[in-house]
Amino acid sequence: MRHHLRTLGWLLIGMGVVFGGVTTLSLLGAFPLTVEVFHRSITSTRERWILVACWGVAVVVGGLLVLLTRSAGQRDRTTS
Repeated sequence: MRHHLRTLGWLLIGMGVVFGGVTTLSLLGAFPLTVEVFHRSITSTRERWILVACWGVAVVVGGLLVLLTRSAGQRDRTTS
């Protein structure tokens, strides 16, 4: 179970960095981007910043999962 949570954490971190970065670059005008979620198009700048914030939350949650699933040996080496 610990391995699955750790893998999920790394997936959330990776997806959050990539998708959040792509959305941020499109907001800065690097390239056009069309986002459609559940048949609803995300077009306004405010909605896109909310999308970036959601991916940021995914990165934080992924980081917490990775930190919480460290083995006891890794914890001992970092605290001493």
